[in-house]
Amino acid sequence: MTEEEKNKEETEKKEEVKEEKSKESNTNPMIEEAKKAAEELHKANEERKKLLDREEKLLEEKALGGKSILNSEEEKKEETPLEYAKKVLNGGLNE
Repeated sequence: MTEEEKNKEETEKKEEVKEEKSKESNTNPMIEEAKKAAEELHKANEERKKLLDREEKLLEEKALGGKSILNSEEEKKEETPLEYAKKVLNGGLNE
């Protein structure tokens, strides 16, 4: 092998090594951004799933506790005859 051929081989090897390194390190920035966005979306979905599970448990507990959102009216208190008489004497009958 001549000196020239040795130099060419060395140069080619160096170029191949450089190309491999550049392929590994220089991926498309848009792809990197998309990967990051996908990862963030995945994390957000996991967090949302946890929150929905908690909300479902709370609603189940509320339903099993005998209280529901629809039947939340307050019970009316019955007036005793004495309370009614006081109300009439104070002029509060129209209320």
